Amino acid sequence: MKRWLVIIVCTLCVLSLCACHPSPTAVVVGGHKVDASEYAFYLHYNGSEKAGDNAVYTDEETAAAREKAIDQIVTSEVVRIKCKELDLTLSDEQKESLKKEKAALLKSLGGKAAYVEYLKESCMTDRAYDKFQEGALYYQMLYDHVSNESEETVYTDEVLRQYFADSYITLKYIRFSILDDSGQLLSEDERTAARKSAEDVLKQAQAENADFDALVASYNDEPNMTASPAGIIVSRLEATGVDYMEPAFELAENQVGGVYECADGYYILQRLPVDAGYFESNRDYIFQSALDWRFSDCLKTWKSEVDVSSTSVVDDITLNNLRDYVK
Repeated sequence: MKRWLVIIVCTLCVLSLCACHPSPTAVVVGGHKVDASEYAFYLHYNGSEKAGDNAVYTDEETAAAREKAIDQIVTSEVVRIKCKELDLTLSDEQKESLKKEKAALLKSLGGKAAYVEYLKESCMTDRAYDKFQEGALYYQMLYDHVSNESEETVYTDEVLRQYFADSYITLKYIRFSILDDSGQLLSEDERTAARKSAEDVLKQAQAENADFDALVASYNDEPNMTASPAGIIVSRLEATGVDYMEPAFELAENQVGGVYECADGYYILQRLPVDAGYFESNRDYIFQSALDWRFSDCLKTWKSEVDVSSTSVVDDITLNNLRDYVK
C-alpha cells in the first residue's frame, strides 16, 4: 500500500511541475519576466559551497551571488530578445531533439520520480529545465549569426592582424601563494609575510637590468608558470575574468607590474611581445578568438542597452531560504 502511495505522490509532483505556477516575478529584462523560482536557481548556482541549510553567509557572499545571478539572467534574456529581433527561431528538428534529450535524461535517472529528485537537488523546476535547454540553442544560433556576419564583413586579413596585435601578449609571472596544500587560506600573519615577500621581489624585478627569469626560478610557486619558462601566450578574451592575467594588458611591453592580489596569492607580472611567427602558425585559432571576442563585445553592448528591473522578491530570497521559492 505504501509503495503505491509513493508512486502516486511522485506522479502528482511531476504533473504539478507542468501546471500553472504561483512563483512571483523577480526580475524583468526588456519586458521579459523572470520568476522567483528561476532567480532562486541562479542564486543557488552562484552561492558558495557551504554545506547544510543552516550555513551562515556573509553579506558580501550574498551580494556577490546576487550580482552574478542577475547578470546571468540578463544574458539569458537578452539572447532571447535578440533572437526574436533577428527572427531566429527553433526548428522542428531542434524541438524534437530537446524532447528526445529530456526523455533520455529521465531514463538515465531511472524515471520521473528520480527526475523530480534531480530537479529538487538542483533547485530547479521542470519549466526552468526546459527553458535552460532551449536557451543553449538560442545562444548558439545567435553566436552563429554574429560569427557569420563577422566572417563575411568584419575580419579582413588586415583587421585580423590588428586584432592579434592588440589582443595577444606573452605573459610571465611570479606567484606568492596564500593557500596551504589543502587549498585553505593561510593565517593573516602568513598572508602578510607573503605580501611583504612579493613587494620585496617586485623592487628587484623593476630594478635596472633585472633578470626576471631568475626571479621566477627563485620565487614562483605556481606550476603552470614553472612549466612554461618562455612565458604563456594569452588573449584578452582568455584573460577576461582571470585576476592574475587581466592586469598584464595594462602594462607596456617588457614592463613589470604588481603586486596584484588574487584569490590564491600575490602576483608580479611581466608583459612581453608575442613572436611574429605565432600569427601565421595559429591563424585559425586567432580567427576563432576574434569571432568569440566580437560576440562577447556585442553581447556586452546589448546587455548595457536593455532595461533591467527587480522586485522586492529579490531582496527576500537569500542563500538560506531560496529553496522555499522553487515551485
